[in-house]
Amino acid sequence: MSSSGTESPDSRGRLPSSGHLSSSLKRIEDAPAVRTDALRQQASDLGSDALDAPIVRQLVSSFLESSREAVPAVIEAVENNEWNDAAKAAHRIKGGAGHVGAEALAEAGRAIEHGIEEERFDRVRRVAKVLPKTLSDAESKLRETVGSLSK
Repeated sequence: MSSSGTESPDSRGRLPSSGHLSSSLKRIEDAPAVRTDALRQQASDLGSDALDAPIVRQLVSSFLESSREAVPAVIEAVENNEWNDAAKAAHRIKGGAGHVGAEALAEAGRAIEHGIEEERFDRVRRVAKVLPKTLSDAESKLRETVGSLSK
């Protein structure tokens, strides 16, 4: 536990879990950072067979840019008990992540949305703590999958 009395993520960004939280964190942990089949389908829908096509790179770059803004927005909103703002930012994360196959990040966004709907704010706080690592994992896998992207 940290000095504030809350549990901290381990080196993989995971938190010790219990009860309902356990299933949320387990689903996030078990989900692949990126499902390349989902990204390949998105590329096909955009008229490309190549994951490194400029249109796919643009899609991924836009997703990462949006997520780099949305993740801190969720964390800040959660820290300030601004649940409506946290839910909106989590919804953006979930939707964008779904488009590029970032399954673990989409699952985290979904868990935050559901936690807010169910007023399980401790769960929301704990899931929010793993967002930065989950985004980082997705970004690494996406960069590996589609090639070089602008930062």
